[in-house]
Amino acid sequence: MFSLTTNISVRELLSSMETVDAFEMFDLLCDRLREYEEDWLTALSENKLREQKRVPYATKEDFDRLRKIVEELGESSHRRMEIMDRLGMGNEYEKEDLKKLLAFSEIADNMRGQDNQATAHPVFCVRTMVKQYNEDGKFKEWIDDDGCEVDEGENGAIEATFDKYWHTHQMFFSRKGAERYIEANKHNLNDPHIYVDTAYRNSEWIAVRELLLSIDEGVSDMLRNMLKEKEEG
Repeated sequence: MFSLTTNISVRELLSSMETVDAFEMFDLLCDRLREYEEDWLTALSENKLREQKRVPYATKEDFDRLRKIVEELGESSHRRMEIMDRLGMGNEYEKEDLKKLLAFSEIADNMRGQDNQATAHPVFCVRTMVKQYNEDGKFKEWIDDDGCEVDEGENGAIEATFDKYWHTHQMFFSRKGAERYIEANKHNLNDPHIYVDTAYRNSEWIAVRELLLSIDEGVSDMLRNMLKEKEEG
């Protein structure tokens, strides 16, 4: 129990709770919040703090803040319990299964909070500009026998006309996924960029996207912990 004679203040407790595990600490914090506040209020009402020339460890606002944090921890704790029940605490899954689940969960994490550029059911497309040579093309350049662009008037230069169009290489649920693809394949891509299209009326894409977004926040960390336990075990 926290008492007025301890070296732990409410403010110190609040600070330490930044990294607290709600799953393990919720019930303990509820009890200690009640005991500590009662102890503080009793001492205040009996004027003990003034007699001992001590400054109160906390104000009413500190207790209100602490109570709010405990309530949030409780909600987080219950949500994690539900997730763990659905996952069977990880015991029923092999390591490879957990890796697959983690891959889906990480996609969902990447989708949350991203800029969808005011687009419903966004599809992040990696595109490059491609030339298509033809006799009636709108653009003109000079090429050699190998199809490489050369200067006009250069020996062996051939006039060629072509059109330009955007070619989509891959499509992703998240911008981060598209960025990773570009980074991994930039040596094969000519000036790539990300274009946001829509999956409007694409029932299959929309269904998978909504399924991914139904994965709760925090699942990725839990799956990583399960994987770590299996690897260490």
